[in-house]
Amino acid sequence: MRRLLSAIAAVAMVGAVSALGATAPAPAAQADPRNGIPPDQPPSTAQAAPLDAAAVSGLGAGMGSALVAGGVPARPARADVLTQAQPQAKAPSLLRLDVTQLTPRVIRAGTGDQMRVVGQITNVGDRRVNDISMRVQRGNALTSEDDLRGAIGEPARADQVRPAFHEVADFLDPGQSAQVDLTIPLRGAPQDSLAITQPGVYPLLLNVNGTPAYGSAARLAALSTLLPVLSLPGGQSTTRPATPPSITLLWPLADQPRLVSQDDGSGTALLSDDELATSLAAGGRLHALLQAYGRANAGPMGASVCLAVDPDLLLTVEAMTKGYRVRRDGQTVAGTGQEVAQAWLGQLQQLTAQHCVLPLPYADADLVALSRVGLTDLADTALTGGVLPDNLRPDQPQARANATIVSSLLDSARPLTGVVWPNDGALDENTLTMLANHGTRAVLTRPDSLATPAASGLTPLATSGGAAPVTAVRIDPLISDALAGGAVRRVPAGTDDPAADVATVSVQDALAALIFRAAFAGGTGQPLVVAPPLRWTAPQSELTTFLQEVAGLYDEQFARPAGLADLVADAASGPASTVSYSARAASAELPRSVTATLTEQENRVRGLAEAMFKDDSTDVQPEQLTGPLRNGLLRAASGAWRGNQPAAEAALNTSSSQIGAIQGSITITSPTTPITRASGDSPVPVSLTNKLPVLVKVRLVFAHVPGIQPQDLPEQLVPAGSSRNVFVPLEAMRSGQFSLSVHLTTPGGVSLGQYARLEVTSTNYGTITLVVTGTAAAALVLLLARRIRRRVKAEQPATAGPAAPTGDTAPVGAPHDTTPGASATANGTDSITTRSTVSTDQQQPTPEQDQPRAEPSVAADQQPAPAAGQERTSQS
Repeated sequence: MRRLLSAIAAVAMVGAVSALGATAPAPAAQADPRNGIPPDQPPSTAQAAPLDAAAVSGLGAGMGSALVAGGVPARPARADVLTQAQPQAKAPSLLRLDVTQLTPRVIRAGTGDQMRVVGQITNVGDRRVNDISMRVQRGNALTSEDDLRGAIGEPARADQVRPAFHEVADFLDPGQSAQVDLTIPLRGAPQDSLAITQPGVYPLLLNVNGTPAYGSAARLAALSTLLPVLSLPGGQSTTRPATPPSITLLWPLADQPRLVSQDDGSGTALLSDDELATSLAAGGRLHALLQAYGRANAGPMGASVCLAVDPDLLLTVEAMTKGYRVRRDGQTVAGTGQEVAQAWLGQLQQLTAQHCVLPLPYADADLVALSRVGLTDLADTALTGGVLPDNLRPDQPQARANATIVSSLLDSARPLTGVVWPNDGALDENTLTMLANHGTRAVLTRPDSLATPAASGLTPLATSGGAAPVTAVRIDPLISDALAGGAVRRVPAGTDDPAADVATVSVQDALAALIFRAAFAGGTGQPLVVAPPLRWTAPQSELTTFLQEVAGLYDEQFARPAGLADLVADAASGPASTVSYSARAASAELPRSVTATLTEQENRVRGLAEAMFKDDSTDVQPEQLTGPLRNGLLRAASGAWRGNQPAAEAALNTSSSQIGAIQGSITITSPTTPITRASGDSPVPVSLTNKLPVLVKVRLVFAHVPGIQPQDLPEQLVPAGSSRNVFVPLEAMRSGQFSLSVHLTTPGGVSLGQYARLEVTSTNYGTITLVVTGTAAAALVLLLARRIRRRVKAEQPATAGPAAPTGDTAPVGAPHDTTPGASATANGTDSITTRSTVSTDQQQPTPEQDQPRAEPSVAADQQPAPAAGQERTSQS
């Protein structure tokens, strides 16, 4: 049974792999007897299929490491590997080509007549690969700028000259490697050499073929690059231009923002991770950039190189020199890079003495993305920088400015002020207006950000609102795009493999573009501003090679050095141009979800700043508290997060927690026991606590509770580092127990601290209750008075009819008839009905009896009708 299962598995594997290599018939062409690949025709679709999974390599950026967007390495670059990159795999990878040496990089008469390629081929697949071979082939020389731009964006055809393949190994099992050391003549027959006969820029392709087990022969790895040729040994040379162009080289020192806070509560800086220590150490990215920059300072190169440095990086490294902690697995641990930070910063201070240093926007904030959502104040903060730590400027603790940070940490450097290099050289109208109002005199920008094509390297920009004029310094897009290479590009149809993915060769392509501009573009003499990616990733050997070749152009008078300060000092010529935000730049900026959160957090910081005032007892400026908060927002708005939204959101979470810590430092506390009010206007006491070293103005906000109404209370000032009691007037509309929530806000409405709950018992009526009760009582009195009036009116004698006889009138002084029950008729007659009479012969009443007595009254309609002619009787 076991043998049967093994046989079935083997048959299934053979069928699957055969399907991979036999999806289409091979072309009808004469096969190379050595490896089965047609020497003059592209492989079949079946042969090309494995290339989508092949490992391919690129020189320059990304050497020895995979790249993420923005040029930040996923792991440190290997200095001993010239090229190594992975294609976008659609099937399991089979081979990887690592090129460690490609010489010469620029063909000159004195460099010899051969090209040498040294590297290694590794089987990274899951099966054996047989008959591994390699060759170098080339295409026709690129003669125009459009051709060169196309070759940088998409590898050009490289099938004009295809020499024979050279054997590398009979086979490689998974995990095995084979060394490659291939030498090919530059001139000679096409089957034996590259057959180069004249100067120019040529596309090259390093082509690796092999036959995988259970499959067909195919190209399994490739490398595409450009080869500049200035002159050939014993052959034609390139004529030097009459007016050589000037070259200005920006040398960026920037990293992902990693500083969480300069003080974690114990006087120690806190970083998000410890990867910066690796980058600063020998073999790291920032270490390599600094070492290469040190070599560039010697000779004429030093005048043309300007160091572009992120102030946030300088503050982070400076904090590391004093010891720091990093976040790891939910806790903080001691950082390991204190010594390497001290060495790196010390060397940087020495190398920048009396040299040009261009401060970048703080944390490389995306200025255009901020201004496009209305955060121009935050974008302006990116240009002015954060608040310096007290240990840097004890005489000016509130000092702000990126140039101040640079001059404080790099004592002898010459910061270049008034010049801005926005992320990716992108610019829009709002950002230009903000820069002009900020006093910017020159901005480094790409040509596609200008609505009018620039006729020269310097172009005046049209500003609005009476702002000062701004000059656009054009970044060369060909050279800069080549240096920003590293993304896998697809070979156009018609080449050896229309479906093959190959990697770019960033530094080599940049050298080819630079030499094309200097030697083959017609000698216009226009300035060339070379701007590598801000987080440039390349081994130190590649960086050094690039600088050496630039110096060679100076020596051979194909170009001349020009400092950035001298360049921006020249007056711009030509008509003023407006700016145009390109679709390419818009697609790369920070997503709107990130900028929307930034807007919310910036509003919170602004509200806090408006509520803070200096307290004489502490001598702390409010800016020293809000400045670090805005710096945290700028770290979240860094261009390093382009294409990496999770990292941007993590930075936003960090800044939000820092803002929340400030908000939570101002609190309100209610009494611990329920409050019983002694009277209707008794206030309720609460305690306000301010743990900040500044004076804070707050408002008390109450939740709506039926039955109780808080009275208006003016804004309260809470002194720094102290508490104060406030009595809150409450008006009860009814008696009972009430639970009332109260919290603090700034005058602008930013919440502070936590909610407090007041438990209040009211035994008194409030004003509204008394008004209602009084109104009801008054209505009752009015109704009662109306009823009494009607009764009194009904009991009064009639006033209508003839007057009573004189004889019927009682004499003056005689006692009146007080017998109750008498009433006059309503019809005016003089008949009177009496309930009782007293005869004249009755006993005289006693004095007590002489007093009138109250008797029950009888309504008029209940009394009998009086007899006709009856006379009124009275006591005698």
